[in-house]
Amino acid sequence: MNAFTLVEIQHQNQTLQHHNSLRARHCTPRLVLDNELNNIAQAYANYLARTGAFQHSNNGLGENLYMASSSAPFTTLDG
Repeated sequence: MNAFTLVEIQHQNQTLQHHNSLRARHCTPRLVLDNELNNIAQAYANYLARTGAFQHSNNGLGENLYMASSSAPFTTLDG
């Protein structure tokens, strides 16, 4: 079962397609989506947003966390 909306699934697929096109430049195998991992990652992202925490889950799967701050307002968002 997929817990994501059609728009979210389309975004995931477009992002993966772009990522795989970059991997192909380096003769690196393509990646495929895994709904179970996506659901785990989304649940953890929701937890971080809900609690304001910023820490690794230590669930054995790993994740990349990134934070940035600036006093300047965002005028464009790219990526």
